[in-house]
Amino acid sequence: MSAMIVLDVSLHHDFFSSGYLDNPALRPTRHTKAALNNARLLYKQTQQGFCLILNQQDLPICRACCEDSPLLLTFMLFANENFFYATQPLLGWPKNLYVCGNQQPLPETELGQRLHQGVFLEKQDSQIAAQALQEAGEADLTIAPVLLIHLELTPNMLQSALDGNPPHYHLRFANLHSIWCYYLIGRTFEKVLEIRDLDDKVSFEQAADTVLPNGQMAKTFYSKAPLPLLQHSPFKFTLFSEGEGGEKILIKRLPIASAGQYERKVVNGVSSIMSEIYIHT
Repeated sequence: MSAMIVLDVSLHHDFFSSGYLDNPALRPTRHTKAALNNARLLYKQTQQGFCLILNQQDLPICRACCEDSPLLLTFMLFANENFFYATQPLLGWPKNLYVCGNQQPLPETELGQRLHQGVFLEKQDSQIAAQALQEAGEADLTIAPVLLIHLELTPNMLQSALDGNPPHYHLRFANLHSIWCYYLIGRTFEKVLEIRDLDDKVSFEQAADTVLPNGQMAKTFYSKAPLPLLQHSPFKFTLFSEGEGGEKILIKRLPIASAGQYERKVVNGVSSIMSEIYIHT
């Protein structure tokens, strides 16, 4: 008999051009590994997330495992380098972690059922890591995951999968947004006028010149609002200066902020995540 997908989970991420978290570090808990083995379920990681597969000949065994009560399965996502530099920070990690699952009514979207109530995983979806890992049977982990996914498997879900309509779950991470700050260093920038967005969607304001740690002076421009950090940024910013016959283009395409380099600073009296870009001549 043929194999069937029992359920699948996709991990969406706004930073990556594919729309999915790149190379997610996923694995089931020890309890879940044993439960999957007993139910004859195969865990398979995919480019979008993961799925559970069952040979139809093993359907009676799997159904028996969840007949009296739902079969609880838990999966852990660990933070690799891709996750850290691309994701809106989870406040308090590793003392806190995200927790989501299908034990409660879920929002329906065009992608299926979302495993959290908001558009993105947010602070409200976090729990104390020690308690959550204790309940998941993983209290002795030396490095805490950033996310636990709890999924209950029921006979009705198995029937839906047999009918060719397995449940599709998804979750979504927000990418980092930061204030972009350009430091322009050198005599070439003495008559700089402004930074313009060729698409006319982003505005910059010039601040007072900044004295850098090495003593150099820098013309300073801030984006008026936080901008998304993306794997392939669409932004096209041009630097204009004052010329003999009026304004002229000094730099046609300014470099963009790197997702891996940012820090928290105070901008206009507000603590903000800032990406600093230095341009020398």
